[in-house]
Amino acid sequence: MNKKYYRNLAAIIITFFIFYLIFKYVDIHQVISIIRNANQPILGIVFLLTVLIPAIQAKRWLIILKVMGYDLCYSEGVRVVMATHPFASITPSKSSDFIKIYYVKDKIPPTKTAGSVLTEKALDISTLLVFCVIGSLFYPKPLTIIIIILLIFFIIYFIISYLELNLPISTEINQKFRNIFSSTKLLMTDKKSFFIALVYTISLWFIAIIQSALLLSSLRMEVPFLFIMANMPIAIFMGQIPITLGGMGTRDVSIIELFSNYGTPSELLAVGLLFTFFRYWVLSIIGIPFMQKSLIRH
Repeated sequence: MNKKYYRNLAAIIITFFIFYLIFKYVDIHQVISIIRNANQPILGIVFLLTVLIPAIQAKRWLIILKVMGYDLCYSEGVRVVMATHPFASITPSKSSDFIKIYYVKDKIPPTKTAGSVLTEKALDISTLLVFCVIGSLFYPKPLTIIIIILLIFFIIYFIISYLELNLPISTEINQKFRNIFSSTKLLMTDKKSFFIALVYTISLWFIAIIQSALLLSSLRMEVPFLFIMANMPIAIFMGQIPITLGGMGTRDVSIIELFSNYGTPSELLAVGLLFTFFRYWVLSIIGIPFMQKSLIRH
């Protein structure tokens, strides 16, 4: 058995353990009742926003690949993006993005695809950090300084990528790092493409913030939008820690803690579960046919 098997097994165990602890203090029947009584039209809007996500993800990824010299058609980009989503719910959070390497291995070198994925992640995290900083100007918190430090870290990442600095390691490993960082450098060099990719990234995560606001509203919780902008990115970051399936558990605990002044643990857990359902499980289910076709091709 390989390391990936044990890593996934550990993620399953940790996920179930976290929810075991949560349900020791939160009544699961009450959570189910809260979800059943959610405002259905609002949930419908959340669903429609979810459907937009892979279309935007594909456009952004294709822009990054194009500046690297690899021109995939839009339909193939959507197929690859959709084919990664089923893995998002059954693997440690966001590690599924690297499945793209396998799907396009015959067209793009693995290190180049890995570089495009890392560029996407850098844009994602930087954008979420900026959202968090903007919200924190109105709703400051002790974590604000940590958030600013992280933002500075990612600014440094973009600078290192742009300058192509040599690391004090072997030439062969340096070349691999250059291949990985090259997508970020090429994207930053092409200002128009960088701007468009940034707009798509902002759109992706602004949709996440809007969905969070709608989910809170669907359960009749009134939370200021800027408070959501300041705190929801933190919950999303906690869900990015690759120790649970699709970020479940860690993200839910964060939502319960961060929004404790606006709802009961049962209500906030319902928000977390609905967020996971719409942001992960819906796309995972829709993506199954795409995954099957992609696996057959390879």
